[in-house]
Amino acid sequence: MKSAWVFCFAAMFFCAVEAATTELKLSRLHPRLLTLFYSSDVMIFPIIMIVFFTDKKELSMPQGGEWVFMILMIAASFVAALAHFAGILSEEGGATKLSMFYMLFPVFTALLIGAFKGNWPDVRTILAWGFAAVAIYLISTSQPQTSNAEQGPDHQHVEKEK
Repeated sequence: MKSAWVFCFAAMFFCAVEAATTELKLSRLHPRLLTLFYSSDVMIFPIIMIVFFTDKKELSMPQGGEWVFMILMIAASFVAALAHFAGILSEEGGATKLSMFYMLFPVFTALLIGAFKGNWPDVRTILAWGFAAVAIYLISTSQPQTSNAEQGPDHQHVEKEK
């Protein structure tokens, strides 16, 4: 289980790097172009990993009905990436504010698994969802912070006089 936590923290860290980089350095690009590069990256690097670093005996292709779910997973990933980049680059968005909404990820995952498998969350998990909802409310209703440079030269002059 320890390695699962390491992988999850690594995934969240690199997702944060991707979101911050997008907001700070790639904000002039269209969300669809960013999705294209993201999707290409997600496809090319695993191919390299499979070709050069994976024992081919460990690989098994989807069979039968698994292909339907493979297509669903690909379509869902594409829509998620497109919405992710569009949200980061929107006027009221921003990586920090919108990444808070990812706290709903386990909620949606648990509800989908519960609906399809019947494995419903326990009371403690539902309470944790409540805390996540409060955190999302607090961050989504807060006023954006702007630096002195963003507020213009008049504000900088007033700040210097104080």
